[in-house]
Amino acid sequence: MSRSADQPGDPSTEAPRSGGGRVASALAILLGAVGGLSAIGGLYLALLEASAIQPFLAAFCVVSLVAVGVLIAQSLRGLATAPGLSLLNASGALLTAAVFGYVEAAPNLPGATINGWAAAHAGVALAIGVLAVGASLARRPASIARALIGAAMFLPATALAVFAWRTGFFGTLDAGPGSPGLAAVRLAAVFVGSVVVLVFVSVGGHQIIGAFERIDPPAPRDDAGPAKSGAGATKTPKKAPGGDRPAAGAAG
Repeated sequence: MSRSADQPGDPSTEAPRSGGGRVASALAILLGAVGGLSAIGGLYLALLEASAIQPFLAAFCVVSLVAVGVLIAQSLRGLATAPGLSLLNASGALLTAAVFGYVEAAPNLPGATINGWAAAHAGVALAIGVLAVGASLARRPASIARALIGAAMFLPATALAVFAWRTGFFGTLDAGPGSPGLAAVRLAAVFVGSVVVLVFVSVGGHQIIGAFERIDPPAPRDDAGPAKSGAGATKTPKKAPGGDRPAAGAAG
């Protein structure tokens, strides 16, 4: 049976036709190429530049090359399905290589060299991750507002964490004997701050998860297809008992 000209094809084999999809694919190819060059640079550091061969750094760079190669291949086809997942796979591989490769190679390479490579590799990973979020939310723009609200809910928790770290607040809780009243005030502040952080992080996380749960566009309604079960479904009348039997006197 031939497919009509206006009937959509299989979404798993078609490239995205929107301008946003083409831009995301082009950016993914560009970032994948940059990540590949960074991985090749990491291989050079691991095998030739370090004072001793760094096997884990080399292995992670090979994994990065495979990941960006798969990403580029998928992007050339258009990232038609699951663009966020395809991009996040590459982002996670590059970020893992940057972190664990740095941990292994830092003692055997000049600080400026390994720091620069790790920062560049992690930067490409984060850029691909941002593109993954944008490509996913762009499939349903209404989810962007909810994701931004969720991200904003993390700001108070981040501000409290930075304040406690910069002021050394938690270190003052074990500063030795002092006024019992002051210690009670500090403990109360920690309790209240912890509750505030927990509430904002929980609400923000719920908003972000809810945004990504709604990124898939609604399926097109097929009026010509078979009726589904539900309020508007056509019910098949039940046969009366013995309805398949021939009427009396019909035989002969």
